[in-house]
Amino acid sequence: MLSSQQNVDAITRLAEEFKAFAKLKARSLQLSSVEKLTIILSAILTGAILLLLCSFALIWFTAAVCAWLAPHLGGIAVALALAGCFYTLLAIIVILRRKAWIINPICNFLANILISEEGTLSDAEEGLE
Repeated sequence: MLSSQQNVDAITRLAEEFKAFAKLKARSLQLSSVEKLTIILSAILTGAILLLLCSFALIWFTAAVCAWLAPHLGGIAVALALAGCFYTLLAIIVILRRKAWIINPICNFLANILISEEGTLSDAEEGLE
């Protein structure tokens, strides 16, 4: 049998090892949280930049198409009204399909990032590229 001093030493060592393990687990949780937050924020930033650039391109493209259509439709006002109708129809379609086109992909992306096991974030990161 072990003496009581040996029992106390073993319990002390076990407590110290558990304390070190808890600190390492807390640090791992912090690093994992930072990694996941970085992926989410980079996706948001990438999407915002892409949206801004596409918006500028769309504005110039629409202006060019309206200028091209103006002589054929009887004036710039009619061409701009036609473009407005097109974008209104496009907005209605997006609103009607928002669950399939917007909500579900965002939900799947966040679920893949936030629920993934450590070391398996490569699938979520591939969605950013």
